[in-house]
Amino acid sequence: MVADIIAGHKAEMNYDTIPNVIYTFPEVAWVGMTEQDAKAKGMEVKTGSFPFAASGRAMANNATEGSAKIIADAETDRILGMHIVGQHAGEMIAQGRDRDGIRP
Repeated sequence: MVADIIAGHKAEMNYDTIPNVIYTFPEVAWVGMTEQDAKAKGMEVKTGSFPFAASGRAMANNATEGSAKIIADAETDRILGMHIVGQHAGEMIAQGRDRDGIRP
């Protein structure tokens, strides 16, 4: 954003690309749209969820409570939103900003 301003371009902040974290136990983190937001905008979406109980790392850390959910465009698979509840959610949420997904 700063580079755009320096270059004389109009720069607008896209708050949808900034991860949000609530540092509770368990942590809650999200970035982008919810499934309901996307559907309200007329988008066709598909979702995927993964329970921490199925993760070997979570089992090794004795932290199997929680899950991650990804919302993606049904046609392009572009990530529209990601939501995580569980240990280290605040660290993992950055993975929701992949090269084809949520971006500034």
